[in-house]
Amino acid sequence: MTEDEFRTLYLRMRDDVFAFAARRLGTGPAEDVVSETFEVVWRKRNVAPGSDENWPAWTVGVARNKIRQEVRRRWKHRRAEADLDDGTHHAHQRTTGADAEVVDSLVGRRVYQRLSETQRELFDLAHLRGLTTDQAASVLGITATAYTTRVSRLRASIERLYKEEGG
Repeated sequence: MTEDEFRTLYLRMRDDVFAFAARRLGTGPAEDVVSETFEVVWRKRNVAPGSDENWPAWTVGVARNKIRQEVRRRWKHRRAEADLDDGTHHAHQRTTGADAEVVDSLVGRRVYQRLSETQRELFDLAHLRGLTTDQAASVLGITATAYTTRVSRLRASIERLYKEEGG
C-alpha cells in the first residue's frame, strides 16, 4: 500500500469507522478508534490484503479489534472500581486553572461528578496520580498520541463545565 493508496483509503473509510465505533462507544472514544485504527493500518500496510477491494473490510476488522479493546478496558475498570473499598482519590500532583479547581473546590467537585466514568478515569491518570504521558497511555492501553488527544478534549470539557457551574 502506497502513501497515496493509504490516503484514499483513509478518506473513504474514516467516517464509516467513526460511525461504527460511535454506535458502540460514543463519539469521544470513536475519534480515538479512528486514529488508532489508521495508525495500525499504516503500520501494517505491508501485510495488507493484496487487493485494494479487501482493504475496507480489513480496516473495519482493525477497528473492531480496537473497539473490543476499549470495551474490555472499560469492563476491567468497572470491575476494579467494584473491588475498591472506599473509592477515595488522592492528589499526588498539583495542577493549575480549572483542573486545579476540580481537585480543590466545591465547584470543582461538582464538575468532577458531571464527568463521564471514562473522563474521570482519564482525569485521575492525568492529574491525580502523577504519571508520565507514556505511563498513563500504557495504563489505558492506548498510544501516547491518543492519550494526549483525550486529555486535550478533557480539558476543554472541564473548562466548559466549570463555566456552567459558575466557576
